[in-house]
Amino acid sequence: MKLICHKTKPGRKDEPGRAIPEKVEGSGFNLEFDTIITAIGQETASGFLKSLKTDIKTYKTNYENVYVGGDALRGASTLIKAIADGKSVAENIIHKTDNNISVFNESVNKEFSSRDFQIRNATRVFGEKIKEKSFINNCVDLLTEALSPESAQKEASRCLYCDTICNVCVTVCPDRANISYEVKPFEYSLKKIIVTGNNFGIKDDLNYGIYQNYQVLNIQDFCNECGNCTTFCPSKGAPYKDKPRLFLKRDDFLNDSGEGYFIYSEKGKKCIEYKHSGITEKMILLDSNYIYKNDNIEVKLNKSDLNILNVKILNNFSGEYELKNAADMSVLLNNIPGYLFLITDNI
Repeated sequence: MKLICHKTKPGRKDEPGRAIPEKVEGSGFNLEFDTIITAIGQETASGFLKSLKTDIKTYKTNYENVYVGGDALRGASTLIKAIADGKSVAENIIHKTDNNISVFNESVNKEFSSRDFQIRNATRVFGEKIKEKSFINNCVDLLTEALSPESAQKEASRCLYCDTICNVCVTVCPDRANISYEVKPFEYSLKKIIVTGNNFGIKDDLNYGIYQNYQVLNIQDFCNECGNCTTFCPSKGAPYKDKPRLFLKRDDFLNDSGEGYFIYSEKGKKCIEYKHSGITEKMILLDSNYIYKNDNIEVKLNKSDLNILNVKILNNFSGEYELKNAADMSVLLNNIPGYLFLITDNI
């Protein structure tokens, strides 16, 4: 099996200003291999790849010793998924060639507090020094030496565990408009209410859950929508748009044309309102229950699982009412920092 290769040189620049590689004519040479693992980037232009049929479980193709993963298998995706594919391919190759090789698969403890994560993110640990070789006479060899087991473990320990907590949008906001808060993960089986005139019925709806401890909300009063959080978001999100938009002043909440939340205290009870599509919904936190209501219906919900305890029909109408918005409001009402309620206590 061989690869036909060509030298390249920097060519014209693309829109972001990066030089596009150009082939150097007459520089072609062949490389012989017994196993090829392709890593071709997001855009593929190889007729060879079109002939591949890949087993998505083993990553093995219809060609002997040819495996495919990353973008060539799944299309344009994330670097993390490509790395995971590479690990799976390596494991399959190992199991195929030598069953005596053990695979290191130890779980990592990520049970840190928010303070521990802050310290970890604020502590700079330099990466291990990579030894490089010179590239002479077109000889194909590793240009960088492999890390020792000890160095590899040190390098891996620099991981910031962004899959558990990522507060990049909080730290880069120049106006401190993004705020992190903590939620205890849970899952509820929500119901929906079917109303016909003065009668109603209850049906199963959907499973609703929060599966990460650390959440982010956006304080609209502070946000000038500069987009800095979007620029630095590692998951291509737009936090000032994607995260719950919280208002600290009722006038701003009422006058804003978009959706958002407003929290306040009323007769010693924590309250939250949610505005969207010209509709305003309200939720009140009691000792062990919530009261959720809008213009047409009032529902008493169990605080622990959002089960429906009582329903009042306020207007004669027909329609369905899902409780997802009520679930969203319960998360904010029960978990956002208490000092935000102090700000909005007098409305």
